Amino acid sequence: MDEAGVNFVAKLYEERGCFIAEKNIDVLKHYDLLVYCPGEGGLRRFYVEVKGHLGYVLVAELSEAETELAESHPYDYVVCNVMGLENPDSSTWVPLCGLYAELPKTLVTETREERRARLFFSP
Repeated sequence: MDEAGVNFVAKLYEERGCFIAEKNIDVLKHYDLLVYCPGEGGLRRFYVEVKGHLGYVLVAELSEAETELAESHPYDYVVCNVMGLENPDSSTWVPLCGLYAELPKTLVTETREERRARLFFSP
């Protein structure tokens, strides 16, 4: 499921003219894709975290390490919520992506040291 969602989002970025520099499926990095997209003044780097759901869920949660990276790069960290992965036909999947800085969120504190971001997406 993770690999399918990451590959799906990578394809969306490539279709927009972006370059996928890294694909981190099952690698201990705090993002799934390192993407460079053309913009004003040259290429812009994005860390992209993909959260996949079998059904249609408008909430995604980042791990503590993902939250730390997102908090330190809020305008360079993109979270993509891919819904509907239960259907083998990827044309029915619904991707919702946004910059961490702009997504509505709640920081959940499990312990004094641990924080996780719970992000909310709009259809």
